[in-house]
Amino acid sequence: MVVLLLTAALSAIQAGDSLSPADSARIHRDMVAAQRRFESDRRRQLPLTTSGSGRCDVQVGRYCYWYDPSEPPPPEEPAAIKEDRGEFLAVLAEAADKIPGDPWILGQRIRYLVEHGAHDFAAAVARSCDGWWCRAVEGFALHNKGDVAGAEAAFAAALEEMPEADRCEWNDLSVVLEPEDEAYQNLDCIQRDSANALLFWRSRPLLRRPGNDVRTDWYSRQVIVRALEGAITHHGNRLTGDLREVLLRYGWATAYSRTPPRHGAIDDDVSVVGHEPRPAYPFLAVDRQERWPPTSDRPRARFSPVFARRIAPLENAQVARFIRGDSAVFVAGYGVPKDSLFQRATEAWLGLSAEPGRPPLLADVSRGAAVLRAPADGGMISLEVHDSTHDSWAVYRSRAEEAPGDISDLLLIRQSEELPGTLAESAERAWPGIQIPLGASAGLFWETYGHSPGDSLVDVNLTIERIRQGFISKLGQAVGLSRKVSPLRLAWRRERYDEVEFMAHAVEVDLSHLGPGWYLLTVEMSGNRRATRTLEIRRESRILAREPDTLPER
Repeated sequence: MVVLLLTAALSAIQAGDSLSPADSARIHRDMVAAQRRFESDRRRQLPLTTSGSGRCDVQVGRYCYWYDPSEPPPPEEPAAIKEDRGEFLAVLAEAADKIPGDPWILGQRIRYLVEHGAHDFAAAVARSCDGWWCRAVEGFALHNKGDVAGAEAAFAAALEEMPEADRCEWNDLSVVLEPEDEAYQNLDCIQRDSANALLFWRSRPLLRRPGNDVRTDWYSRQVIVRALEGAITHHGNRLTGDLREVLLRYGWATAYSRTPPRHGAIDDDVSVVGHEPRPAYPFLAVDRQERWPPTSDRPRARFSPVFARRIAPLENAQVARFIRGDSAVFVAGYGVPKDSLFQRATEAWLGLSAEPGRPPLLADVSRGAAVLRAPADGGMISLEVHDSTHDSWAVYRSRAEEAPGDISDLLLIRQSEELPGTLAESAERAWPGIQIPLGASAGLFWETYGHSPGDSLVDVNLTIERIRQGFISKLGQAVGLSRKVSPLRLAWRRERYDEVEFMAHAVEVDLSHLGPGWYLLTVEMSGNRRATRTLEIRRESRILAREPDTLPER
């Protein structure tokens, strides 16, 4: 049993105070043997599971990976395994006292302490030593604790100190990129630094939380791979190239089980199932529509955030930008989903990240609308809603392109007795998202810039056109059972006032005669100014939004 081997290892360590190189080597070998025995005993004590049932989404060498978010949670770890791991950790601690510079022993201590749930102690152990490997395992412990900002600082220190060859290897993201990213393969180590900064930046899940969870997760995978070198894995073998690829692409398991033994199998032939955290989202991927999390049925790599039980796209949201000199004012409105989550969405933020390495700017949006002033030179906009009760997030993500300089975005606003004449008035009336109840009407607000002094009159054209029609509607049009709805076009002319640097425009749009579906609103004006906004008309019972004034108080 593992207890006997651990006792023997303890006796060897206690034999003398000063150790020769031969003694140090012997203790190291004893720890390698103890780790092998712990994993062997663990495999035999794992709970049985039928998870997967022969399913295989991706085959990587000898290993099969599948992802099924509907599977039940993994079985609880037996108390006997936790007790054995505690004993093994005690022996590792004494071994580390005798040969404190052994990187393999340090790696085992940290990863098993994290597995044991002792994140703070693991980080303290890592901080008690010097060197790049100490900083790397510290980052691993902090990442798993959820201290992403601390993990980023630790990994940055590790990368600064580690040998160039190791740093180049750790910064090679080739294994997790999709096939269409083949140009990355031709980059050298220095070029990868710049490419990685952009990849990690655009894949950052939240601007509200300090640090980048995707980046620290990637370096944590590198720590696991390094720690498993010379060790026995939970599958009962040593680290191989195919398992290394699985770990780098999908992360490490946080729970284990075993499948029922096959007829005629020998005692040591245990088939282990590793259970990675769920939900898991595409890793380093960006949706064509800039959504986060991105959508992909079978991504090459996956990522499970340590800070949330769920992240979902915030579908019902709008963000409009208005120019003020060399800066911009962003106005946002959103509605939260009416599902079992987000019923107590008490926190929300609108953020702008201008570029990698620059801290994001944030504004509180918890009452359903927000105004954020930021540089106008582009970046990434993120509207993030947090349900603290269920530890869930909903995210709206878009790219803030460089301002065209002649027309703002279109802002959907609530109806009122008088049309708003300023941005401040319109921001207070921002519609909570882009979903409009069937039979309702809404308003539009926008601004134009750069009119010449001679433009005494300005022409305005508004078009409302149905888009994204459903299959049944398209089929009806094809066989002549229904007719295609022509776009609604409105045109008017208004006077320009020379004393203002920009013009504010507002109009009330009657949508009551339009049926359910998606619509594109297009404004075209003198001087080739053009702006668009999509909206969805839904039946009242299917509106996935609540008015801001119905949100619970903070």
